[in-house]
Amino acid sequence: AVRSSPLVDDIFRSLCHQCSRREWHGKIGACAAISHLVPLMPASYLKQHQVTIMKAVLNVLKDGMYEYSIPLQEDAQKALSLVLKHANSNTEQTAEPGPERQEALVLLAT
Repeated sequence: AVRSSPLVDDIFRSLCHQCSRREWHGKIGACAAISHLVPLMPASYLKQHQVTIMKAVLNVLKDGMYEYSIPLQEDAQKALSLVLKHANSNTEQTAEPGPERQEALVLLAT
């Protein structure tokens, strides 16, 4: 597993920024990188940053104007699924979801 650090924060910040850029190749690369990094990250890190990452990936899914939109959407769906799975795969099951999970659920509902 990768430990959180300022470098990891910068990497995720850069990947999320690429998801909002206009160029499709940056979006594909960012979604692929997120998909590869998420399983390596601790759940606590992902839980803390899941809303930011989800917003970026959802931005890719909403932008379907490219001729490469099918592979791009598949990469984005995979990244989103991995973020949701790994950020919320804690062993301590609570009756009430935490604020990060509630915010993520609200984001998905909108």
